[in-house]
Amino acid sequence: MFSNIRLRAVACIMAATLCLTSCGAPTNGEGLVDQDTVDQEYKSTISSLSFPALYPPPSELPRPAEKSLYGQGYGTGMAERMWICSWEREWLDASSGRDESRETVALKNLEAAPETLFMSKQLDDAGRRLYADYLTKARLGDPSGIQQDVEQNCGG
Repeated sequence: MFSNIRLRAVACIMAATLCLTSCGAPTNGEGLVDQDTVDQEYKSTISSLSFPALYPPPSELPRPAEKSLYGQGYGTGMAERMWICSWEREWLDASSGRDESRETVALKNLEAAPETLFMSKQLDDAGRRLYADYLTKARLGDPSGIQQDVEQNCGG
């Protein structure tokens, strides 16, 4: 389970990633949503995704101290990133423990990640290429790419 500090670190990293990679973000206030809308997006998306039993998502996102506005889809992107992190951790555990069944299920879920809003719209081309490389390595039994992503983008 994510610790409070780890959750905050992950949220900050993902917030920065989403802010830096959201091409064409509105500058005139159009398409911006408040924290309540972000929370609804997050909870709705979390409930629609399947998470590994050992890595459930946080039930809600941390709330900033000050009122903030976000691009529409931010809550969905955060939920999808949590989903990817959970399945990456599951794959690492399963592959190191030689649990082929869990490893197969985890890899199948990770292979679906490019279809998410986060990967298809909010992550830049370089990030998508890196992820594709990580998956290629994982299919060959090399955990280095997935491990790097967990360390850099999932709070370690």
